Amino acid sequence: MQNHLLQNPDLFPSVQHQTGGNPARIRDLIDEEASTQQALTRMLQVMYPERDLGNQADPLDELIYIMISRRTREGSYQDVFSRLKARFPRWADMAAATVDEIHSFTGRAGLGIQRAADLQQALLLIHAQFGRYSLDDLHGWTDDRAEAFLITLPGVGPKTAYCVLMYSLGRAAFPVDTHNLRVLARMGVFSGAGLDLTGLDHKRAQAILADLIAPELRHSLHVSLVLHGREVCQPQPRCDDCAVRNMCSLYRAAQVREARESARPTMVDLFCGAGGLSEGFRQAGFRTVLAVDSNPVALRTYRLNHPEVPEDRVICEDLVDFRRDGERLRGLLADERIDVLIGGPPCQGFSRAGWRSRGTGRRFTATEDDRNYLFQELVGLLQVLKPRIFVMENVPGIGEVKFGDGTNFLEVMQNAMQEVGYTTAVWVLNAAAYGVPQNRVRKIIVGALNTDELPDETRQTILGLLNVVPEVQFRASSNQYREDSRSSNASLPEPITLDEAIRDLPAVQAGEGLWVQRSERPSHTSARLDLPGSPLRHPQGLLTSHVSRYQNEKDLERYALLEPGENYLDLIRRDSTLENYSTGSFHDKYYRLEPHLPSKTIVAHLRKDGNSYVHPTQVRSLTVREAARLQSFPDGYIFTGSRGDQFQQIGNAVPPRMGRAIARHLQVMLSALRADRTLVDAR
Repeated sequence: MQNHLLQNPDLFPSVQHQTGGNPARIRDLIDEEASTQQALTRMLQVMYPERDLGNQADPLDELIYIMISRRTREGSYQDVFSRLKARFPRWADMAAATVDEIHSFTGRAGLGIQRAADLQQALLLIHAQFGRYSLDDLHGWTDDRAEAFLITLPGVGPKTAYCVLMYSLGRAAFPVDTHNLRVLARMGVFSGAGLDLTGLDHKRAQAILADLIAPELRHSLHVSLVLHGREVCQPQPRCDDCAVRNMCSLYRAAQVREARESARPTMVDLFCGAGGLSEGFRQAGFRTVLAVDSNPVALRTYRLNHPEVPEDRVICEDLVDFRRDGERLRGLLADERIDVLIGGPPCQGFSRAGWRSRGTGRRFTATEDDRNYLFQELVGLLQVLKPRIFVMENVPGIGEVKFGDGTNFLEVMQNAMQEVGYTTAVWVLNAAAYGVPQNRVRKIIVGALNTDELPDETRQTILGLLNVVPEVQFRASSNQYREDSRSSNASLPEPITLDEAIRDLPAVQAGEGLWVQRSERPSHTSARLDLPGSPLRHPQGLLTSHVSRYQNEKDLERYALLEPGENYLDLIRRDSTLENYSTGSFHDKYYRLEPHLPSKTIVAHLRKDGNSYVHPTQVRSLTVREAARLQSFPDGYIFTGSRGDQFQQIGNAVPPRMGRAIARHLQVMLSALRADRTLVDAR
């Protein structure tokens, strides 16, 4: 495969540029393509479980069947084949018939008389080769020898030969037909190497693709692509009904064009991770123009789920290094006016869980290096990009981390923002108040760019909006909400519970589940799960990563004894013989989630174990998809990497629904700024 890519620069013009000819990097490119093909195959298999296309187990039957099917509608050629089999019980009978008689059947499908002549001549040549009307001897031939013989027959090309090889002889062949060529061209198979199948004829495409599809996938991918091409990826594609559209180059290019041509407000997402904030802002009508993170696995997830963001605007780089390349930054965003800049640095250094694990008590002292990294880079980008609004999301402990001079992180951040021209405010938000089935309290620092040209009335409007939290949708508690009369309004509904969020998902045992499956909507599904503008269920029922991790027997024994809301201490108070961990640090080493409340905060520690997230009714910890549901990620959001990687991405993310609420509030602020015609561009 490596030699194939390097020795055909006309087919793969990007290989040298992408890899520099380095064998290891070429292997990485091939491995990534194979991984994509595998994921595509599994998803399409789930979407199209019916595998029978009418193909024949007998190789001669299959040869006749495919010869009839060329450039013919499915129903027509299947009818003709059935009629031929009924009229000529043995193929020897058809070989002895006249061409006109054969054509009296094949003509029903609009086939010319030449097709009838080819069928008869092929039968005669097969008899001359094997002494009988059978291709059974091909079972003992090599693939190359069988293919070479088949294509000597009149009317038989590589595609027909490959169908016989794959369907009847069980070989790892990949026939290229109209449907799978169309789908693969749109999907962009080996697009990372520059391959473009658009406009190629079948013979040329067959020669190219023969060795580019992983052998173990060829049969299942061929069938799935045919079904997908017939039902969804038609000549006029039905992208709205496509479950795999985010993997499609055609769709992704259309999304980039549509986003660029839109008048949607813009945002830059720093420390974007898997893209929870970008997803929430997209749902609210924003357009992400730049996303930066240093985690390559999280960025694979981001790219897959944000087709509207151009590939060169999703940057895998440490923020320090990225900001230093000012010319590159200005070039990327030369034609953009940035409305909102989001900065959500890693929160582990500020969380109470972090202090507890360090054993340092409630107070943690930050170093000058922490201050430089977290502030100089973010504030430096504020100075360069001058967004109208800046938002930073983090955990409540952000205000309790002290620097050497006695100031805390929150104060230093606000001061730094004010020094570069931003008026700031701090929101304390609970994600449960915005339709997230999880209690997750975060402090949000928000700042608006000061513009001297703004009249007092507009300035006061902006200040007022800065000091009011986004409008809540559900009753949820936090210190700030108790001061906000709207949040205590009895007319607001109770928050969405854990049970409502995950009860429609298929039951699984510990260590079991499926990475890709299709889930029909059951009758007991909560009507509140899919909020307007923020649905969680996949429209085609596709479900990924609903797999439970393996747990040892000791853990499962303790899980089974826990009641909802109980933790490790409750367990060993009832039975001291169950003690198997120290109680000094982690009293919630085991915890069974309560079904009729929002979940406890989903954290990145799920990467290591799920003991503190025991399912409320099943004897296991949460699956990746359940954790994603509790973070309000839609089922169509596909996470990449290992199970541990996926748990970490989900735990570190901002819940999309909370991001959506923030974005909608910021839209009101931006509308006030745009309404004032005296405002000049501050860039």
